[in-house]
Amino acid sequence: MPIPLYFSGHLQASFPKVRDLLATSWLFTLLLSPHVTIYAQSPGGVSTPTFWYEAGQAGLSNEIRLPEDITSELQIFTVYQKNSQLEEVIWSLGSSDTAEIVLTNHRLAELDDLNYLTHEAGELGQTVFLHTFYRRKVESNGMLALPKKLRLTQAQPYPELPIENHSADLLEIILYDRVLSPTERQQIESYLALKYGLTIKQNEARHYIDSESQPYWDAQIGSSFGQRIAGIGRDIDGSLHKTQGRSQLPEGNILTISTEELSCDLCYLSWSDNGEATAIDHTSSMSVKTLYRTWQIQSHIWNRNQTLSLQLDSRSLYSIPADEEQWHLIIDPSGSGHFDGNEVRYIQAGRTDPETGIISWDLQLPSDIPEVFHLSFGFEGKQIADTEGFWKSAVLSPNPSPDGHYQVRVETNTPKPLLINTYDQLGRLVKVSQSPVAKYHLVSDYIAQSGTYRIEITADSYQKTLTLIIP
Repeated sequence: MPIPLYFSGHLQASFPKVRDLLATSWLFTLLLSPHVTIYAQSPGGVSTPTFWYEAGQAGLSNEIRLPEDITSELQIFTVYQKNSQLEEVIWSLGSSDTAEIVLTNHRLAELDDLNYLTHEAGELGQTVFLHTFYRRKVESNGMLALPKKLRLTQAQPYPELPIENHSADLLEIILYDRVLSPTERQQIESYLALKYGLTIKQNEARHYIDSESQPYWDAQIGSSFGQRIAGIGRDIDGSLHKTQGRSQLPEGNILTISTEELSCDLCYLSWSDNGEATAIDHTSSMSVKTLYRTWQIQSHIWNRNQTLSLQLDSRSLYSIPADEEQWHLIIDPSGSGHFDGNEVRYIQAGRTDPETGIISWDLQLPSDIPEVFHLSFGFEGKQIADTEGFWKSAVLSPNPSPDGHYQVRVETNTPKPLLINTYDQLGRLVKVSQSPVAKYHLVSDYIAQSGTYRIEITADSYQKTLTLIIP
């Protein structure tokens, strides 16, 4: 009987890792046998999930009956995409037709004792979330028991919660009939975070680790670069083969790195940034002015002959030069990230798409660049606009806005508070926003009605007008 990659129930047999199978002479026989399927990868290298689903998998049932001997422990990892501000069901656990535990995009609700645990809201603009749930449940008689049914994406009438019959998009769910060790949990959360471009919060240093529990994004090394963590890589036993990466956090689409198919194993390239503004540092003495924001790159067993494509979305930056062809990728291999030594390398942009503002570089990592290095972007000083005026940059992104959501990005010469008034075609004031004293301002807003709008930005006696189009 074939052993499936995705399954429900228990497997009692012990199977070798895939990379161990590749070294054996009997692999060829197994592959040819019509009655044998090799037990392949597992999420993050943590074997024998009781249930495992990824978006796009065919034949998914909305109701999964869990094994009868699940009585004491359960752990569920969930990645979902939030589609609206309404409360949406992601999954529920229950017995018969009664839900006892419900995960929504707002909270985890324990309906049997009306205990509501609010989720962390995430950052503004974030739409994809990772939630980890575990349970050791003790009934009043002292017997251990857990719900026997898992319902996915299908809302049930829950009188205790204001939920309608709709659901968020479930991207991946992994269920174990036990509570994992801290290392196993870290393996799975690292796998899911890298796969979906999610950032594990670094309130306490937490590595991203591979299927052999080795860090490929080291939180200690990246202690000053814990923002918008993303990466690419291949891990056979960890069920990961990712060739394009960018962060899901706001401004995470500024930098995208991709590569061709990967033939290596346990190989990763990860990056994160220092959280600074995406504006040009005009105080720098370098001939090519860099962004304040810099990225740290950590490579792990990476093939230096592997070609990388780096794409910078200039529409999301505060500072935009007059001629985008003058953009440079700037690499600092010193490890300091200060971009002030003779080792700094400048690579002019390979191509620019005038319609999208995407600027691209194709390169291979030289053999003399260490495993940890830094990069930024910038353009030649002669292309910098006059900085004597008050307004350095004022940009609407995206514009036109396809869904009514937009951002106002403003860079000023001196710190000032902003007042942002939005008027419709009839001159009616429809939005008022404010931004506190700063040189770099990012204000997100939403207009439901299509049309052309005038946005007036005021800072003391200075005023600037932008036009916003919502199709």
